[in-house]
Amino acid sequence: MLFLFDARKRPSEETERVVERLASMKKTLMLALNKTDTVENKPTLLDRAQWFRDRATWKDIFFIAAREGEGLDGLKAALVAASPQGQWFYPEDTLTDLPMRLLASELTREQCFMSLQKKFPTRSPSRPRATRRAPTARSRSARSSSCRTSGRRPSSSAPRARC
Repeated sequence: MLFLFDARKRPSEETERVVERLASMKKTLMLALNKTDTVENKPTLLDRAQWFRDRATWKDIFFIAAREGEGLDGLKAALVAASPQGQWFYPEDTLTDLPMRLLASELTREQCFMSLQKKFPTRSPSRPRATRRAPTARSRSARSSSCRTSGRRPSSSAPRARC
């Protein structure tokens, strides 16, 4: 089991409770102190590691900077070594357990995001249609609802429409 901790922060009472609970589980524990590149006082890192070492038995302690990629090779190797070997749950050439139709739609959506360079809105049952000024000087927005079902036309401005 891997416990990831932000090395910039001091361990709190909550951290201590979590570590105590992990220690009581009698599992092999690994600790990864992340964001070590942002800690200017390096002896602080050793103090943090000692704090964790005093409260539980850790198989390995890793000092990593995930964003920069520092220390990740050793962590990956340790995780692979600790992972149990077993049979495949799916055929080797299967990409996912999702239906191919859903996978194709997600890949298409991802390509839209990448090509437009902005967030593409997800389909919403209610979209703004027009804005007009009310006599009370408050803005009102007309909304339209549409429900798609096979063989039916979308309904418009139906208050009881269920999607």
